[in-house]
Amino acid sequence: MQDILIKLKPGTLRESLRLGLQGAISAAATYLLMEWMGLAEMSWGVISALFVVQQSTDGTLTAASGRVGATAVGTVIGLASIQFIGGDFATALRLAASALVVNALAASWPGLRFGVVAAVAIALGPSANVWDGALDRGIAIMLGALIGTIVGFGVWPETARQKAIRSAQAALENCADLLQVALDETLDPRERELGAIHRRFLANVRQAHDMASRARLGRNNRPPLHEFVHALERLWHALIILDRVVQGDRRIDPAWSADMDSTIHCIQEEACAYLGEVARYLQEQGPAPTMEHLDKMIGMVEKLAAPAALAEPRENTPAAEDPLPVQALIFGLREVGRNLREIGRVLQ
Repeated sequence: MQDILIKLKPGTLRESLRLGLQGAISAAATYLLMEWMGLAEMSWGVISALFVVQQSTDGTLTAASGRVGATAVGTVIGLASIQFIGGDFATALRLAASALVVNALAASWPGLRFGVVAAVAIALGPSANVWDGALDRGIAIMLGALIGTIVGFGVWPETARQKAIRSAQAALENCADLLQVALDETLDPRERELGAIHRRFLANVRQAHDMASRARLGRNNRPPLHEFVHALERLWHALIILDRVVQGDRRIDPAWSADMDSTIHCIQEEACAYLGEVARYLQEQGPAPTMEHLDKMIGMVEKLAAPAALAEPRENTPAAEDPLPVQALIFGLREVGRNLREIGRVLQ
C-alpha cells in the first residue's frame, strides 16, 4: 500500500479525486432522479452517467453526444432485427445480425461502438414488449448522459485545453531542469542521472499532445496548443544537443572554465528567468513574456563567442588543446536561444 501511495503524484491524485467525485455524484443523482420519476431501466441510466464522465469537459461532452447517438442507432438496428428475423434460432440470428451491423458501422464511426449494447439487449429481449423496453432503455441512457454532462461541467470542471497547458507547463519545468543540469556540468563535470528528467518530459509532452487533440472548448484561444508543444519539443532537442556537448569526451579546459564561470551562471539565470515568465503566463499569473531576459542571455552567449574569449589563456595557466569544445558549447547555447525565442513567438 505504501508503494502505491508513493507512486500517486499530486497531479495523479488530484485527477483521481476529481473523476471519482464526478462519477459518484453522477451515479447518485441519476439514481435518485430516476427513482423519483418512477422510471424503469435504472441500471442503464446509472451506467450511462458513469461512462459519460471523462478526463475533461470536452471529453464528457463528446462522450455524451456519442452515447445518445449510438443508443439511437443501436435501438433502431435491434428493433429491425426483431421485425425482420423470425423462425427457428431467431434469437441467435437477431443477436448475430445486430452485432454485425453495429460493429461494421463502428469501424467507420467509432463513436457508435456503444450502440452494439443497445442493439444486442433488444435482440435478446422478449418480442412481446420490445417497444416499451426499448423506449425505457433509451430514456434511461439519455437521462444518464445528460446528468453526467451536467455534473462534468458543474462539479470541478476542467477542459482539455487546461489539462494540455498544465502538462505543457510541467514539460517546460523539465526543460529548465535539464538546462540547469547541463550548464552546471559545464563547470563541474560530475556524472549526473538524467533519465528521470527525460522520462518526465516525454510523459508530460505525450499528455499535452493527447489533451490538445481532444480540445473542443476554446480551441482557437492562444497559445495554439499543438504549435506550443512542438516548440517545447524543439527546445528539448536543443537542450539534448547542449547536454551531449557537455558530456563529450573532450571537456572544456579548466583555464577556459575559470574565465567562463560568471558568464555561464548569467546565461543560466537569464534563461531560467525567461522560462519562469513563460510559466507564469501559462498559469495566467503574468503578462506574455518579454524578450528582456532572453536578449541578455543571447548577449552573454555572443560574449563567449567573441574573439577575446577564445584567445590564448593567460601565462602560467594550462593551455587548451584548441577552442573546439568552447565553440561546440556556443553552438548548443545558440540553438537553445533560438528555440526559446521561437516559444516567445508562439505565445505572441
